[in-house]
Amino acid sequence: MNLKKDPKKKNGLFIPTRQATAYTSFALSIVGVVFMAGYFFGKQQMIDQLVTKIEQDSFADEAAASLCSLYDPDLLSVPAVEKKDDVVLVDTESEPRVVAEYYAQLIGYGTQKAAETFAQKLVKNGIPALVKTRKSQTAQGKETVWYQVVTEPFSDKNALETLTQGIAKSEKIQGIQIISC
Repeated sequence: MNLKKDPKKKNGLFIPTRQATAYTSFALSIVGVVFMAGYFFGKQQMIDQLVTKIEQDSFADEAAASLCSLYDPDLLSVPAVEKKDDVVLVDTESEPRVVAEYYAQLIGYGTQKAAETFAQKLVKNGIPALVKTRKSQTAQGKETVWYQVVTEPFSDKNALETLTQGIAKSEKIQGIQIISC
């Protein structure tokens, strides 16, 4: 028996160059597909988060803007205007009187019955409250109706703050906002 190794024979697994190229390109293709899928999946989540954030901000802006429509326009006095022969005379001696009013945005409900029940509970406890119907529009254009319980107008902001602190504690409400219009 000849135990000498033939120098032309080598031990190991050998694959032709053509197969090595095919395996390498297949592996790189798989890596590329996984990378692209991850990239687009991540982008989709970011877009979903962005759209959700925009919808929430839009809803909050609409709610805040609708609160400013609560003020009583009769409380704002305007200088007297007279019209004589195409000349407009403005009474400059009487200055406009602006009364600062404050409202507390207590809580919002999806149903009118729930909002009215809460408002009646507050009124029974001696807290003046109103239910206002609000309409909001989502980013997709869908209109949403909701009902907001607010306090009646207060001219003293400190009294309103004290009242809202009591309501927040007794009713376990967080995030009560005081709005000035």
